[in-house]
Amino acid sequence: MDLVSFLTYLDSGAPSTFLLFISCLSNSDIKALRLATPPLSSVFHPYLFRRIYFSAHETDLAVFKSISANSRLCVAVKEIVWDDTIYDRWITGLETYTDRLTSITPLPIHVLKREKAVITEAYRFWASEARAWKENISKGLDRQLLEQAISSFPNLRQITLMSRSRLTYVDLHEYWDHWQTPRTRAWKKTPFARHLIPPEPFKPSSIITVRQSEGIRPMQILLDMHGPHLRLGAVVLSLIGRDQACGSGRMNGHGFGRKPLIDLSNLTKVRRHDISTGKIALYLLIEQQTEDIFRQGSLWETLINQTLQAASDTVEELSMSNICLAWFWEYLKSVELLKFLSRSTTVKVVSVTSMDMELASFHRVLQDLRNADILFDKLEIRGSRRPA
Repeated sequence: MDLVSFLTYLDSGAPSTFLLFISCLSNSDIKALRLATPPLSSVFHPYLFRRIYFSAHETDLAVFKSISANSRLCVAVKEIVWDDTIYDRWITGLETYTDRLTSITPLPIHVLKREKAVITEAYRFWASEARAWKENISKGLDRQLLEQAISSFPNLRQITLMSRSRLTYVDLHEYWDHWQTPRTRAWKKTPFARHLIPPEPFKPSSIITVRQSEGIRPMQILLDMHGPHLRLGAVVLSLIGRDQACGSGRMNGHGFGRKPLIDLSNLTKVRRHDISTGKIALYLLIEQQTEDIFRQGSLWETLINQTLQAASDTVEELSMSNICLAWFWEYLKSVELLKFLSRSTTVKVVSVTSMDMELASFHRVLQDLRNADILFDKLEIRGSRRPA
């Protein structure tokens, strides 16, 4: 039996085995199989859309709308990644655009001067995209589309948001290379791609503006949408920072210190959660440097309170990773979250992993749980493994 016959047999005679086989393949593997087995090209095609992207950017909205209107593609969607980056608000014309480009590009000044006409063309394209994005946000077109389309994805299991306002551990270019959103693909095909300034996270300058940080607006929208078509089964709050970073304290070949970066491919992969069918996991990934201002502005508390209020009847798992347990546990008790958990009949799993204990102790945490008469199917508390 040749490869085409074998895969055809799996697809038609053993669909569960075929899906298991597909789940082990990357998109690159699937593309290669489509080329190697033309008769099965249409069979493999939907599985290229297991992860799709959403944002207020014009191209992303158009692609998302097309996918949501195709029932064959919708069935394969497992995860939605929401890109909440914005266009630089300080760019008001060609001059400020050129100044900003000069500060971030590796190209020498004489090359930029020589390609002034191309930069002008890039700016016009960038300004057009920025205007369309701003209009979509002001009209709430992204929210409207998501509300209309969310019920089209029967196998959706995860929605991922990210907040990287300080960009300390997540490199912007590496981020876009990893995600490969429709907008980034379209931009790379333009003749002036290297002169385009990509959207960036909002950088809060005060406790007031921290609520405009990347990922916060999408989370508010998703919590407002909680209902029959969007049922939250797991809420995952994870700080990304030094513990996951590689390269810190080392030197590169030129003797300069390497900036610690996150392995996004491992951090953002879809994970299995033991939650009821039809429910999804909501991921909010927050850079560790961003956490400080979140704590100052009480944004952590607000997000968790709103999440529990919105999904109190459906959430089955609460997972927090890479946090400081000392301050966080005091917060949990201060807002009487322990009492909420003791009354809840749906929460089965509470996971607090890779945390920094500081002044907290496992004994005190467990004692608090026992005093509150709280029982779970699974309670996991695991400290971070720091190198000696």
